[in-house]
Amino acid sequence: MANLADEAAAPTMVTRPVRVWPVLGLRGQFVGTVEHCAVDVTRGAIHYVELKTPWQNIAVKWAELEFNKELQAFQLVKPVR
Repeated sequence: MANLADEAAAPTMVTRPVRVWPVLGLRGQFVGTVEHCAVDVTRGAIHYVELKTPWQNIAVKWAELEFNKELQAFQLVKPVR
């Protein structure tokens, strides 16, 4: 999960994507949607997305997601440690 304190060093802007995207879990199950993301305004890079679930909102690092073209959804991936 994203450490928002680390992101404070870069100038960021929270924005809404063009559409609400579904997010799938590690095993492909639906876990929620992406409705906001934080973008580095200097580089144009996405820092994290806000995963909205029925029970909470969670900041997820951009590196912990992949886009599944077949399902047209973001999918969580295991973080490399």
